[in-house]
Amino acid sequence: RTPLKDDLDQVSADRPVFIRRSDYHSAVVNSKALEMAGIDRNTPDPEGGAFGRDANGEPDGRLIELGAVRFLEAHAKPVKTFESAVESLLKLKDHYLSHGILTTTNMMVMRGSDPEPLTLYREACRRGLPVDFNLYAVWQGGEDSSGMPDFRADELRGPVRYAGVKLFADGSISGKTAAVRNPYKTAEGEKLDYPCGMMTLEEPVFLAALSYARRNGVQLSIHIMGDRSIDAVLDWLSDVDPWLADVPSVRLEHASLLRPDQLERIDQMRLKPAFTTQIIFPFAEWRSYRASLSDADFNAAYPVKSIAERLDAFALSSDAPCTTWADPDSVFVSLAAAVTRRDADDGVFGPDEAVSVGTALALYTGRAALVMPENGQIGVIEPGARANFIRLSGNPFMTAPSKLAELRVTGIWRDGAKLELPKAD
Repeated sequence: RTPLKDDLDQVSADRPVFIRRSDYHSAVVNSKALEMAGIDRNTPDPEGGAFGRDANGEPDGRLIELGAVRFLEAHAKPVKTFESAVESLLKLKDHYLSHGILTTTNMMVMRGSDPEPLTLYREACRRGLPVDFNLYAVWQGGEDSSGMPDFRADELRGPVRYAGVKLFADGSISGKTAAVRNPYKTAEGEKLDYPCGMMTLEEPVFLAALSYARRNGVQLSIHIMGDRSIDAVLDWLSDVDPWLADVPSVRLEHASLLRPDQLERIDQMRLKPAFTTQIIFPFAEWRSYRASLSDADFNAAYPVKSIAERLDAFALSSDAPCTTWADPDSVFVSLAAAVTRRDADDGVFGPDEAVSVGTALALYTGRAALVMPENGQIGVIEPGARANFIRLSGNPFMTAPSKLAELRVTGIWRDGAKLELPKAD
């Protein structure tokens, strides 16, 4: 079961204890942390989240969804210095190179925070982090489309830039907080605060962020896992025209339970969103997915083949560090899971949604570039594209599907220049 305040008070009564759930959406804290954040029975639930409470209405230590987590962090968490934050980023160099990753996104930066994310990432790259970053600023404007400062032109250019704004429509499947049509399964004696999950986004906030994205010429990104939240956002997008010419105006992240009727509906929309999905979740967290979903919903989750056949702008990704897998952004683990539809314990999930090796690779390369402002620049071998490429330990088309996860990067080039891989342990 989820530990509560009283459990963590046994760890420490005089130092704050904060444990974030693996989905990165919720957390649990001890009494000291609640005290530092000023959270008591009279504290109202924040926008986009809730404080868990016991039968008497007292906070029980649970921070349900990002609104509650952010509230505590804003009131109790110490701030990193700029220099320590840069040093933390520089430590990622070997990780990214060994994984063959040269372009990525950070989908959850807080623009205007200290240290400021764009300045931070640009400085890390200036000091030698050889990765391009597309940053998506979490929407902080509420229902006011001018509630965040507009992007400056220089913030939208270069290898490290702001590419969009980010909203959160619901929670996670494994945490039983994603907004779903069918109620979650429960264990004997289990009582859910939200039997069908929770919507963490309201239409006025959505429309304000959309207006901001249109005015600033950037993408609007929405975390959206459950089919019920997808229904709501498709309703809100039904009469919206695209505002970007070379990249999808809206991208929907995760789309864990994207239904056939929703794909049909998207076919008729003027604004066709891009999609990402994370096959690493059912691969690594199959126990919690089976404990949360009916068999039919479990096998319908992460419909990679169905989306790939209907939409070009579609990518596989990791959402690292948000899962229980020790190496969540291993491209090759996700490739294997997409091709075999087998989990970490060799169980099968949704076998009809398996894709070919070629499709899975495209969803990490050329088709992934269609999802963000990189179309024609990366992920393809053609005139005018950047010479970013990797050499692998084996030919994925000649590798048994069950062995795809064992592939390794043996060479990496950025803009035609060979980079030095970290030495193996």
